[in-house]
Amino acid sequence: MIDNELIKEALEIINIIEDSGYEAYIVGGSLRDSLLGMQPKDIDIASSASPTEIKRIFNSYKTIDTGIDFGTVTLIYNDKPVEITTFRSESVYLDSRRPDSVSFEKNVDEDLKRRDFTINAMAYNQSKKLVDLFSGEEDLNNKLIRCVGSPDERFSEDALRMLRAVRFACVLNFDIEKNTFEAIKHNASRIEHISKERIQAELNKIFMSSKPSRGIRLLLDSKLLDYVLPEISRLSGFNQNNPFHHLELLEHTLCVLDKVEPRLQLRLAALFHDAGKIDTVTLDENGIGHFYGHDSVSEEITKSVLKRLRYSNEIIELTSQLVRYHMIQANVIGKKGIQKLLRIFGENNIFVLADLHFADSSCTTMGVKEDVFRLKIRQVLEENIPFSVKDLDIDGYDLMKIGAKGKQIGDILNELLELVSEDASKNNKNQLMLYAKEIYSNLE
Repeated sequence: MIDNELIKEALEIINIIEDSGYEAYIVGGSLRDSLLGMQPKDIDIASSASPTEIKRIFNSYKTIDTGIDFGTVTLIYNDKPVEITTFRSESVYLDSRRPDSVSFEKNVDEDLKRRDFTINAMAYNQSKKLVDLFSGEEDLNNKLIRCVGSPDERFSEDALRMLRAVRFACVLNFDIEKNTFEAIKHNASRIEHISKERIQAELNKIFMSSKPSRGIRLLLDSKLLDYVLPEISRLSGFNQNNPFHHLELLEHTLCVLDKVEPRLQLRLAALFHDAGKIDTVTLDENGIGHFYGHDSVSEEITKSVLKRLRYSNEIIELTSQLVRYHMIQANVIGKKGIQKLLRIFGENNIFVLADLHFADSSCTTMGVKEDVFRLKIRQVLEENIPFSVKDLDIDGYDLMKIGAKGKQIGDILNELLELVSEDASKNNKNQLMLYAKEIYSNLE
């Protein structure tokens, strides 16, 4: 087990609980990651003590009732939150989401039986060492995701566990045990009972992994993709019939997805950038496929899916813009075109677009040796040419002094921006005020 400050502090907490006459163990993901030699992000402790007893034991510390009905108290220990949950068993899950009721237990064995996968169903303390009823350590060593007990029962209890199995396999680079995977396939439709927010959270972890394409392939093979992202599932096997594309549509999409940097909006844009190709395909007289307007259709699909999955407006906006403008012709675009994109994306996000463009081009028969688009962006930025009205040396208040108001102010500022984009030396207040007065007089 990895030796780090979090584990040391957890064992200190466990010793305090044990000194009060109760059992306590490190459990769950923190134990799994430690056994894998990874740094756990946080620590979970399970104990025979009830929430009331935990608060009494740690009465000189701050505690928070984070999930008191489920036996969970958060202890603030050395300024870090540590969740302590009473051993529990669970009743039936009638809605494929949560148990109808929980019962507190005094035995750690009962607590471990309710957990999802063997690699998450172990417990550790210094006196009993590793408690491993379901061969979780062996599955860790064999890189296997296996359900505790019956996979059908585990997935009927909480259908999100199917998505978690794929996520763990993707993030840890594990395989899903055969019976567990077969159970996912014939229980896949249960995922529709799960809230979109919970689905999104699991998908994001797949998207942000080191090889997200593997997660998408597992979702496809397990039938889960048909339910969580049918807009992507339908891309599988679609032949683009185009000399520039040697990969079928889903394989091209996954190639781009793996190549872009692990930034959520960028990964999402990579996944959806060609989602509209099926809706826009035409074949010319030579049988070559064309996809005119697929960028706009893909943008609408992106907005629809991300809204359905409850993404924030901020994420939807940037992701949709990236999809809309991914068809940049890097060898053709000039200074004005880049200035327009700078106004849309800003100085930072335009390089996110460049990353998407480079990855997209890399996954075609043409390939790319040099990032021409990124180079052109840098050249424009080095000229210090204003690309937004915010960069002008005058603002709306200055224009109000010459009588401009409402829409006139925006029109004048945009015209001034066009002017200085040709000659940055004109971006000084005195000159701009002269030009503004002339423009304003023509508006009256």
